[in-house]
Amino acid sequence: MISTNEQLLEALTVNEKAQPAVFETLGEMMRQTACFKSVKSLYDDICRRALAEFKPVYSNTNANKDNSRVGEPIESYLDIHLADNTVFSNISQWHKTEMVKAVTVTEVKHESSECPLKVVEKCLEQSKYDFVQAFSKLTKIDAAILKNEQWGSKYLACITETAIEAAYEKGLEVGIFLDSKLRCS
Repeated sequence: MISTNEQLLEALTVNEKAQPAVFETLGEMMRQTACFKSVKSLYDDICRRALAEFKPVYSNTNANKDNSRVGEPIESYLDIHLADNTVFSNISQWHKTEMVKAVTVTEVKHESSECPLKVVEKCLEQSKYDFVQAFSKLTKIDAAILKNEQWGSKYLACITETAIEAAYEKGLEVGIFLDSKLRCS
């Protein structure tokens, strides 16, 4: 049973059968992480611009349980559904159009009804799952650990660090895991 980072590193370094899958999925996870961060940055910027341009205010709608804020400016894009229906519709359409224009730079492939941020988020989650699955040949830890709020991110960070360290020990540059062209899909 592997119980320390050193044992995990040694197992990965020695187990040449596991290395291709681990390094390939590590590279994919790194690409998807970069893509997600890029699209998330675009999304956040477009949300800020939408609030600045449309200046939505809280409306007296059934969805707004706190009527004390009626007429106050909405400061979080997550609350735009509490604006007047017409304003909400206009902001949503504008936001969608701006996102589609912005993500063409990152080459995110998505259906017109899908939010590009959700698409890259799903791809990132899948790449994490695949990476943990590749590592499970060594650790016998199932990818379901990612669903555990307490241990999932810690485990992912641990095996990522170990895989990168193993790559360096093998003389691989981490940059080789990234294609020259960033793909988000």
